[in-house]
Formats: sequence, structure tokens, C-alpha cells
Amino acid sequence: MFADQQLALANLRFLARGGQTPAYYDLLEERLSSLAEGWETLALSENECLILAAYKTRLHFELAYLRSVAALRE
Repeated sequence: MFADQQLALANLRFLARGGQTPAYYDLLEERLSSLAEGWETLALSENECLILAAYKTRLHFELAYLRSVAALRE
């Protein structure tokens, strides 16, 4: 389960590199939030939860940055 969640985060990060519109990054942010909500129901250790939370935070900031760059290009 933990590896699946890491892969899902990596996939979102890969999709973020597409250089899309700000709305695209808003959609990815929504997907990230939906993914993180499901973590509460998974049987994860405390360390795994901390690792996923760190990845989520990093991705959140990357999406915010990429969204602002996309907004400047419009």
C-alpha cells in the first residue's frame, strides 16, 4: 500500500512537468488532496505516514510554483 501511494505521488509529480495552464495545476492539487484523504483509511506505520506527508508537502509547493509560472505565461 505504501509503495502504491508513493507511486501515485510520483505520477502526479510527473504530470506536473507538463507545462499546462493554471487550471491544470488546480486539478492536480485537487487530486493530491483526494489522494491524501485516503491515507487515513490505510494501514500505514507512523514513519510511512510521515514520509507521505513530506512528499505531499513538497509536491504541494511544487504545484504552487508551477501554477504561478503558468499564470505568468498566460
